[in-house]
Amino acid sequence: MLQQQITIEGIAQEDAAPQYHVRTDKQGRALGRPHFYTEIPVCWTKDPDHNIVISAFVWGNEVANDNPTAEEMGLFALRAAEIKKGDILLLTGRLCGTADGMLTFVDPQKVTTAADLQMTVQGFAVTGNTNARSLDLHPLQQIVFFEAFVGADAKADYTKNNTFLAKFTACWSKGPEEKLWFDATVWGKKVTSDKPTAEEAGSFAVWTAENVKEGDKVLLIGRLAGSKDGRVSLYTKGREVRASYLDVTINSLSITEKKANRVVKPVPAEADTPLKATAIPVALSTRPAVPVVSSTPRPVLPTSNKPAVPVVRSNLPLPPSPKAVVETNPFAKFKKS
Repeated sequence: MLQQQITIEGIAQEDAAPQYHVRTDKQGRALGRPHFYTEIPVCWTKDPDHNIVISAFVWGNEVANDNPTAEEMGLFALRAAEIKKGDILLLTGRLCGTADGMLTFVDPQKVTTAADLQMTVQGFAVTGNTNARSLDLHPLQQIVFFEAFVGADAKADYTKNNTFLAKFTACWSKGPEEKLWFDATVWGKKVTSDKPTAEEAGSFAVWTAENVKEGDKVLLIGRLAGSKDGRVSLYTKGREVRASYLDVTINSLSITEKKANRVVKPVPAEADTPLKATAIPVALSTRPAVPVVSSTPRPVLPTSNKPAVPVVRSNLPLPPSPKAVVETNPFAKFKKS
């Protein structure tokens, strides 16, 4: 199994929503006990054109009766239920994928649109709120670390202002039922000559374009680029959506397993420098508030006056065991039937 972890700061777009999930069959019959969890819609932002909308899931435990104690429900998920709109959160966990790697939603009219990212939270902390913390002085941070297989040879290119870059696609997977596709970019330097040297174009980007090949297993560290609407990028052919990718800027790369028996040059020294924060302060008034609406009804917490735990029909897969944090795939509800 390939490793993946993300640490990200985000602003809670709504109050946290404690609720229950019950896996059901096609006839709507419950297949197991209710599982308590808390959903938090958050948004990371760098500027108006670079946002990331995430539905963060904090999983609790399965409950066996209609009046569970806090310990039976899961203290970790209950603490998350206290998060309020405007809180700034530091989240650690992993992004959730789908069986085909497509992070899309198909509406009843058969129109395919990009879906929000979803995240299984393994740890969180409230670091402030939008009223008390100056985002101009302390911009939101994020870093992502993951292993992946390269989908196509890295290609060298230039932007319109002559900045050199190398791009390649990479796929992370947890198994046959969950994968994510990334569109990785290694940025070089702005060149001024017709025939720049590797140092002038950016040694790390040039090394990437020359050495990263299809099928290689790589270890990547960087940050998600984000988009204007905070969702993934869709690649279409005509009216058909062929793929969806998460754009990621790579700060560190190592080839851990070569597909072919070939010589790979050592990574240039500039790639070994410590990672630096690259977020740009933006005035609070320019930051978009992107609401995230859950497609699942949100029942109130159980009390002694309630005769039974409310059942929420869902296509979310039930995690295999009642642990405080459970590996799961909330994005399964977006899969085509």
